[in-house]
Amino acid sequence: MSSSAPGTPRRVLPPITTEVDRAALDELETSIEVELARLRCSSRGPNELSYTVFKDAFDKLIQHATAYCNLLTAIKAEYEAVIEDLQEGQREAFYLEGRLKATAAEPTTVVNYRRRADELKQKMSVVQRDNARLSAELDRVRAAREAMLKKDEDDKSTQKPRRTDFKPIPGLSLEESTDVKMLTKYRTKLDHQLKELHVSRNTKYAPKARKQELKETLTKQVNMRHHLADRTGRLKNRCQKLKVAVEVAGIYQEKPAENHSLSDMILMALTSQTLGFAFKGMSGQRDTPFSFEDDDPNKEKEAEMLLEYIDKFHELFDAGDYQEAAIHAANSPKGILRTPETMAKFKNVGTEALLAYCEALMSSVSALSHLPSAEVCLECVRCALSQHRLDLVTHWIAQNSLQLTEEIANALCEYAEQNPLSGPVCLALAQAVFTAIQAHREAAVCMCRQGKVYNMVEYAHSTGSFQTADWEHVLQTCPSLELARSLVKPYSSQPPALQLGQAVSTLLQTEDYLMGLQLLQETHDNFPAGSPSGSLHHAVFDDSTTTYESWLHIAQTAEEHGYEDVGLELLTSVIVKYVLNKVSEETASIQYLYDQQIS
Repeated sequence: MSSSAPGTPRRVLPPITTEVDRAALDELETSIEVELARLRCSSRGPNELSYTVFKDAFDKLIQHATAYCNLLTAIKAEYEAVIEDLQEGQREAFYLEGRLKATAAEPTTVVNYRRRADELKQKMSVVQRDNARLSAELDRVRAAREAMLKKDEDDKSTQKPRRTDFKPIPGLSLEESTDVKMLTKYRTKLDHQLKELHVSRNTKYAPKARKQELKETLTKQVNMRHHLADRTGRLKNRCQKLKVAVEVAGIYQEKPAENHSLSDMILMALTSQTLGFAFKGMSGQRDTPFSFEDDDPNKEKEAEMLLEYIDKFHELFDAGDYQEAAIHAANSPKGILRTPETMAKFKNVGTEALLAYCEALMSSVSALSHLPSAEVCLECVRCALSQHRLDLVTHWIAQNSLQLTEEIANALCEYAEQNPLSGPVCLALAQAVFTAIQAHREAAVCMCRQGKVYNMVEYAHSTGSFQTADWEHVLQTCPSLELARSLVKPYSSQPPALQLGQAVSTLLQTEDYLMGLQLLQETHDNFPAGSPSGSLHHAVFDDSTTTYESWLHIAQTAEEHGYEDVGLELLTSVIVKYVLNKVSEETASIQYLYDQQIS
């Protein structure tokens, strides 16, 4: 831009006179205010954003004022150059300030680095010592492991190979085999059984050589007994003959016979074996038989032996040796201690003592060939089951050591309900007991509870004693759809055990009454070939035992539980059958009256 000469008046810019210029300036000012407000820039102090806004506004002004374009462009360039220098100086000052701070802090940093280096050296020394210790321990462990492996190899060469065919634990499912509580309980049970086996081995069993010795001793004792028995018999016979001779001599001395000598009288008495018969024909005075059975001294000895045996039992019992006392009582002569009173005595002590007596009692049955009473047998079974010794009950039943009763079978059924794991075995034993005592109904129930439905049906028909009430009892006790189907079908050219109405009515009386409705639905869905009506219609007409009221109740129950089609068909068939029966009765009545009038 050119400057004016000295002494000359300064050139003044022309004023803005046009309206267009004023409008442009106003618009520019408004634009500046709007941008500053949008950017939230303060109107005071330097700000880079406001600088950018004014820079853009200045460019717009240059574009509008074309007459001053060169002048305004030069002014802008000067201002931008100054601002650029200021910014560059500011950046340089910030950089120098950072360098100054870093230079001032350099001694402290060096000290910190040296301190950190010392700490790391100490840690390295600790780590090296630990590494050396761990290395030595690792070498020791490796050496011990090599020695152990070598020892195991030596043991394997001398021992039998280990089993690898592991099997599940008998009586436990896979879930129970992984349950710690169940395994602990099962281990306690096995420990108890092992303890009982040890006791049994020490008290009930002996080496095989000992058995042979006892057998030889028994043979000798038996032979000695036979010899003494023969000698005793001969002596008794001789003693009896002497008694007869002495008594005959005494009678003959009091009243001698005229036609017989004393020797003849004695011979006749010994021949007739009764003095009454000998003297009846001679004197006619004695007409009652004379007995020569005086007091036998052996009986007194036997009584003394029994008392000594009982005293020995009380001695063992009072001393707390219940195992020996139980064996002593079970093998008592003439069964004097094989009584409910003895069992109650052991029962008052505890279950283990009672179980020992029960085992000894059952073990002696085969030797004595005499079964305990039903009361004692029942108590033995209950005692064994209370100790979870189902194996003992199984053994007793297999050896025919028990007097089987219905109470024993019921005890087995109760134990099966309380112990589901032993349920199949208990039910099988109860079935065997019921069958042995000919309680066929209860045996059939046990078979159903085991799931043997078809075997039960075959067994019940083979007995020939099952009535309708028995079939209904079995179905009501063990309700199942499979059993109901089997009972409503013919069996081996025989009529069904139950009619459809009877089976459904029985099922409706149980908690599983829906099975009866399902049986109706199956019968309803079964359409015979070539028949316009279903099997339900035929079943209703073939059923002569179910009453009209029972059929109505069944139909109402079916409709209430959503079986509308079944209930409708059933109701229709029942009503039709009822009407036909009424018509048949009326026809028969009319025919009877007609016949009466004709006659």
